[in-house]
Order: sequence, then structure tokens, then C-alpha cells
Amino acid sequence: MGFCCTRIQDPTEHDWKKLNHLMQYLRATRFIPLIIMSDGVNTVIYIDGAHAVHSNCRGHAGLYLTQGKGVMINVSKKLGLVTNSSTETEIVATGERMPKCTWFHCFRIEQGEPIKEDLLMQDNKSMILLQKNGIFSVGKGSKHIHIRYFLQLTR
Repeated sequence: MGFCCTRIQDPTEHDWKKLNHLMQYLRATRFIPLIIMSDGVNTVIYIDGAHAVHSNCRGHAGLYLTQGKGVMINVSKKLGLVTNSSTETEIVATGERMPKCTWFHCFRIEQGEPIKEDLLMQDNKSMILLQKNGIFSVGKGSKHIHIRYFLQLTR
């Protein structure tokens, strides 16, 4: 729905099909109850970015945070800047979405939940390698990324 809302100014036939599919899904599932439940194991954070999908070449990022069953935080927004590669899009997406995850972590601690690590899930292989290996994973496609800043961002 968030992506469809960004396409209002200049919609295409493809956007209309996406919106129609979304409305059919909402109509068919309107009576399914919303159940949010913590399994007590881990908080899992899924952050994903799509590179240059908007007309101004900005990417789009999504955040899905769960504690077991159901979603606690769900965000889908256009990125705040234009990026040069899909790896940089993933880095910017993570950087823009992590403050909300950090706030939620602090909120849970203040509510009396025991301190546990949150698990961040990524689907971009180069992003995962940058997080694990730092400067040793820099190749032709990621030389423009300032590694020290990135490592401070993800720790």
C-alpha cells in the first residue's frame, strides 16, 4: 500500500494492476483476525531495500519486525537519497530503519523484558559480506562506500 501511495502523481497500467490485486486481497481477508504474540525467543528484524524503483531514481525500503506471531512494526517508505548500487541501497535502508528498531528495543527493556539480542535478517549477499568482513569485502561495485562509517552504523 505504501508503494502504491507513492505512485499517485504518475500511475501506470502496472500500478493499477498492483492496486487492484491489493484491494482484492484486502477484501478477501478482512475477517481474518489480527493476532500478535511473542514466542519469547528472539525479536527478528527484516529490512530490505529495492534499488532505483522510483521515477527520481530513489530506492524503496521496508521494515518488518516480529517477536514470533504477527508484526510489531511494519514500515514501507521511499529512501531519503539516491544511491549508486543495490548494496548502498541496502546500507541506507538499514541506516534509515534501525532507529525505530533501537527505540523498540529500549521500550521493551523499560517494560521489564530481559535484555536479548535482536536478529537482523538481510537478503543481499554483498551487504552480508560487508557486515561480516568489513574492508576486506570491498570490490569493484562497492569502492564508493565508506567502510568505517558503515561499520559504525551496523554495530
